Amino acid sequence: MSAFSLYPTMILVFLTKCKALHNILVKTPLSMFLILNDSHELHNYAGRFIAVDVWIHTLFHILRWVDQRNVSLLWSHQSGLSGLIVVALVPFIALPMVLWKQQISYEMRKGLHYLFILFAVGLCFHVPMSAIPNGGFIAPAMGFCIFLYAADASYVYLFMTEKIETTTFHVLSSGVRITMPVSETFQKSSEKGGFAFVCLPWVDKLQWHAFSLFEDPSDPSKRQMFMLKTGDWTTAVHKALQRDTVRPVWIQGPFLSPYNYAEMYDNQVLVATGIGITPALSVIRAHKSSRRINLVWAVRDPSMLEFFLEHLYLDHDGWNLIFYTGKEPLLPALEELNTNVRVIKGRPDLKTVVPNIIYGIESGVGLPEKCTPSSMVHIKELLIEKMRELDEVDGISSNSKVAALTTFANSHGFLFTDIINEMKEENVKRNSSRFLTGSEPSREGLSTKDTIWGEGSSNADDNAGASAVLRQLREFGRVYSRTEEEDEEHSCEGIESAPLINHSSRVDRSEWQQSLGETRESCSVSNDRRMRHMWTSIRQSFTPCMSDQNVVKALTSTFKPWEKTDKAEYFVKGLDREHVLPTWGLLYCGGSPPVQKTLKEISAEYHISLNIDSFSW
Repeated sequence: MSAFSLYPTMILVFLTKCKALHNILVKTPLSMFLILNDSHELHNYAGRFIAVDVWIHTLFHILRWVDQRNVSLLWSHQSGLSGLIVVALVPFIALPMVLWKQQISYEMRKGLHYLFILFAVGLCFHVPMSAIPNGGFIAPAMGFCIFLYAADASYVYLFMTEKIETTTFHVLSSGVRITMPVSETFQKSSEKGGFAFVCLPWVDKLQWHAFSLFEDPSDPSKRQMFMLKTGDWTTAVHKALQRDTVRPVWIQGPFLSPYNYAEMYDNQVLVATGIGITPALSVIRAHKSSRRINLVWAVRDPSMLEFFLEHLYLDHDGWNLIFYTGKEPLLPALEELNTNVRVIKGRPDLKTVVPNIIYGIESGVGLPEKCTPSSMVHIKELLIEKMRELDEVDGISSNSKVAALTTFANSHGFLFTDIINEMKEENVKRNSSRFLTGSEPSREGLSTKDTIWGEGSSNADDNAGASAVLRQLREFGRVYSRTEEEDEEHSCEGIESAPLINHSSRVDRSEWQQSLGETRESCSVSNDRRMRHMWTSIRQSFTPCMSDQNVVKALTSTFKPWEKTDKAEYFVKGLDREHVLPTWGLLYCGGSPPVQKTLKEISAEYHISLNIDSFSW
C-alpha cells in the first residue's frame, strides 16, 4: 500500500514544476479542473509526503526481509540496491528545503534538490516491468515523468529564454530595480505580472534566480523587477553595481504566479511583505479600472518605501495601507498622507485589518473614495493656484515648475503623481463626454497613451514630459475655473425650498461639510428655521433616534481600517457565503511564515479564498 500511494505524489512533484506546460494549460478549459494557482505549495506538500512514505515503505521492507532471513537482498537484489540508493538520496533532497533554509545557501539547496532526478531514475529500476500486472508500474510512470520534465525544461531553455542587451539597473541602498524591454513574444505570453528567472552572466553564468515581474508605468513593452539585497547572489549583484548602469541579462519566462488569479475576485485584499509588493503593483495596474483593490504592505526599508511611492501610483478605489516597521525616520510628507494611501508605523494586525476593510466597503461606512474627497479637492485647488503663481514668474523651466509642485503637494501630505493621474482621468472622461455630445474636445490635455511624465518618458527630467504634466494641470484648472464662474452666477434665492438632503441615499460627510461651509460663507444663511430644517433632514437620513451629538460625531469621524472595530468581525461573518464572500479574495506575496499562518487562519474563519505567492525555496 505504501508503494502505490507514492504514485500520485511522485507524478505531482514533476508536473508542478513543468512551467511551460502550466502556461499552456491555463489558457485551456482544463484549467478549471486543475490546481495551477498554487503549484509550488502542492509541490511542497507532495515532496514532504514522499519523504515520509519512502522511509515507511523501506522500514517495513527491511522488517519483512529480516523476518524471512533475506536481509542480503538489500545489496544483492535489484529492488534492494535501488531502494537503498533512493532512500539515501531523500535526506539530501528534502531536509535542506525543510529544516536548513537559513543554514544552507539557496544555490547549494537548489543543487541538492536536483538529486531528485537520480531519485526518479533509481525508482525506474526498483521493480522489473515483468511484474505487471502485480507490480512494475513504477518504471513507465517515472520514465514518463522524467521525459515530460526534460521536454518542458528544454522548451523553456530554447524557446522561452531571451537575451536583453539594454537592461537598465537603478541602484538603491537596499537593492536594485531592473527595467528591460522584452520581445513581443514575451509580452503576449503574459500581459500582466507573473515571474521570471534571470541570469546575469557578468556575475555568475550558472545561476538563475526567480523574481516577480511588474509592468513599467511609462512603457507597457518593458518589464521591471526589484532585487532586494538579502542573499549571497543579490548582495554580489548590488556590490557589482555601484551606480546606475546598462548591462545585458538573460531572462526565462514569464511564468504564472498565484497573483495571476486575482482576476477571479471583484474585491481583492493584496497583502505583501517587503519586496512582495512587486506582483501586487502589477495586479493594481491591470485591474484598477474594473475591480476594487486594497493593499496591505509591511515594509521596513525606508528607501524602498519612498521609491515605490514616488514612482508608482496606487489604486484610488481601495485602501492602500503601508505599515512601516523600520527604525529610520521617514520623510514627514509620507507620515501625513491624507489620501487613501496611509503610512502607519508598526506591524499590521491582519486579523483586525482584513475584516475591517471588508466591513468598511460592504457596509459603506469605510469606502476609501469617500473618506477624504474634500481634502483631494482642496489640494487640487491649491496646486492650480500654485501653478498660476509659477507661470507669472519669468525664467522658470517646466522641470523646475514640476519639481516645485511636487514638493508643494508632498508638504500637504499628498503624492503629486496621484493628483495628476486623477486629473488626467477626469480630463479624459470630460473630453469623451464632449465628443459624445458633439462638442469639440479639448486639445490641451494628455492623450490616453501619455503617462504622467509624458509619452516614453520615465521621470521628470524630460522637458517634454514636464510640459505635458503642466498642460494636464492647466487643462484641469481651466475647466475648474469655468465651473466656478458658472456656479457664481446662481443666486442664493430659493435655498430654503431647495432639497438639502437626498433621503434615499447615505449622507456623504465630507460633501455635506463642504457644502455647509460654502453656504455659510457665500450666502450668509443664518435663519434659525433653515438651520433646523437642515439638521432635521440630516438626522432623518441616519439611523432613527440619533442625537444631534451623535450626528456630529458620525459626520466628523474618519474610518481607520487599521484600528479595532467592534462591528467588523460580526458583520463579515454574517455576509452571504454563496454570493458576497466569494467575490473577495486574499492574495499574499512574501516570505514570512507567521504572516502566511495568520492569513490561512483568516481565510478559514471568514471563508475567503487565499492565494500565496512565496519564493521560499
